Amino acid sequence: MEKISEHQFTMVCAAVLLGTTFIPVGQTSVQVAGRDAYMSVVLVYGLAIPWGLMILAITRNHPGQNLLEVTAALLGKWPGKFLALLYTGAVGYLGILLLARVGDTFRRSILPLVPTTVIIGGMILLVLMLAWSGVENFARFAESVFPLVVFGLLFTMVFSIPRFEPDEYLPILENGVMPVIWGVAKLASYPMEFILFMAGAITFVPREDEGRLKKGLWRASVFVAFIQGALTFTEVMVFGPEEAMRLNYGLLALGKMVEISRTVSGIESLFLLIWMGAEIIKICALFLAAFWGIRHLSGWNKNLWLYLGLALLFMAVAVPRPGGTALALQILRFDEWTVLPLAGCWIPLLFLLNVWKRRRRRT
Repeated sequence: MEKISEHQFTMVCAAVLLGTTFIPVGQTSVQVAGRDAYMSVVLVYGLAIPWGLMILAITRNHPGQNLLEVTAALLGKWPGKFLALLYTGAVGYLGILLLARVGDTFRRSILPLVPTTVIIGGMILLVLMLAWSGVENFARFAESVFPLVVFGLLFTMVFSIPRFEPDEYLPILENGVMPVIWGVAKLASYPMEFILFMAGAITFVPREDEGRLKKGLWRASVFVAFIQGALTFTEVMVFGPEEAMRLNYGLLALGKMVEISRTVSGIESLFLLIWMGAEIIKICALFLAAFWGIRHLSGWNKNLWLYLGLALLFMAVAVPRPGGTALALQILRFDEWTVLPLAGCWIPLLFLLNVWKRRRRRT
């Protein structure tokens, strides 16, 4: 079986956790927490730590098994099949929605004349090739591309500083602490997307030195929290909370405003190509998770046909999706009503059941 190193585990955690959430995080958080939205963003990514540690604890006594297989062992065959079906549907449909957003994003920015089918077809082809090459190559891809994505985000934020409006920063906590807490609740589905991927990918992680895995999970979560918080803060300082609330693609708007020495401007075309790497990582992670779920449910070992069929399904459902605000709302609602309840309840339930069974064996 393929294995990834501890360093690759850290990079994959950070890359999938960041994923494509840097596109909607500013608008979504500002709608709830206002100018203090960056506080909610920094806090919410801390949820990946306890949920990730629970996955490590649950699978410690089940080497070589992912959480779907552990669920069947702890809850029984049919409850395990039911949860595997929910898991597969959740990660698969979320991947389809994010794939549809790729077409919408590129058509609204740098490729307005290219048909959506061509954009989505090219993206799913890249995802299929990466998934078919294996988890180890996926980890290497994330290890190589993630620094470029971070560089693109930092570059955009740094060159947006001259456009900061200092008055937008104050007053801090103008409506108290509750909007920040509600902002955390609103964004809680973002780290849960990563948790669903980790539930399937844990079988590829070496367990000899679990302390390094825990440290890597901490580092990835803190780093992504800092990047996302800084990005949200930049959007608020440049646009103000009222305007940031209305922008579906605030990051692209920042890219269009960047100006370097009055000679280079509108660099969103260049950095969209870099950020496309983040799109590939996130969609490929969900594609792989859906593949693991289908294989667990069906027991089918003909991987090539399963990969091709899943890729065609992703493309067939993603192409006719409406874009713009309707798509953004659909992703948000699916996250809130499916991804968050599934990951938020499933992992703690298994953790408590695993602890109870271990104590029962000791007595």
